[in-house]
Amino acid sequence: MSGRASTRTCEFLLPSTGLVTVAPWRQASITRSCPLAECRYLEQFWLGILGPTATWLARHLSRLVTSQPEVNTSHIGITVDISELGARLGVSTQPLHDSVLSRAINRLVIFNFAAPSGTDRSVLEMRTTAPRVSDRLVARMHPSLRDAHCQWVSPSVTGEPECCVPQRH
Repeated sequence: MSGRASTRTCEFLLPSTGLVTVAPWRQASITRSCPLAECRYLEQFWLGILGPTATWLARHLSRLVTSQPEVNTSHIGITVDISELGARLGVSTQPLHDSVLSRAINRLVIFNFAAPSGTDRSVLEMRTTAPRVSDRLVARMHPSLRDAHCQWVSPSVTGEPECCVPQRH
């Protein structure tokens, strides 16, 4: 996704059609990672940052794009009905730009889990692995959570594979 503008300035606007195309985000090479849909790192460290709706949305969209072999290999994407997506997550089924679902999508964009793309920016590219929480955000965590994060990202201490890659904000 080279040439993409900063995600902090790229708001994803829900298409008026009520349909959005979700495609896998082709990330740089990651040596150690786990699927976003099943990653404990996301739940333990990103939940308080993203919020519950955006966290569930990240898991759901990641699962959608990785469960379809033709989507995962072609990078074309899968069309998702916004109303159905909202109903699956238990939030408003109206494709409004100020809806809970729209705000959750934009939280994913702000925190680098998703990025708008395509000529009309109607495609949402979705990460399939969780990015590492930035040092700036780790510093804001509760001390016990900050300590747990330090242990998590130190494989020699936890024995767990990292479910993340470094991220800059």
